[in-house]
Amino acid sequence: MTPADLKTAAQIDHAVFGMEFTVGILEWLADALD
Repeated sequence: MTPADLKTAAQIDHAVFGMEFTVGILEWLADALD
């Protein structure tokens, strides 16, 4: 792995975490509004 590969992998990992975090908030909001 080159440093560029590591940077790309970190960006993908960060994006996936961000999506899961957003989905978690949306699910929490849906529960709160019920």
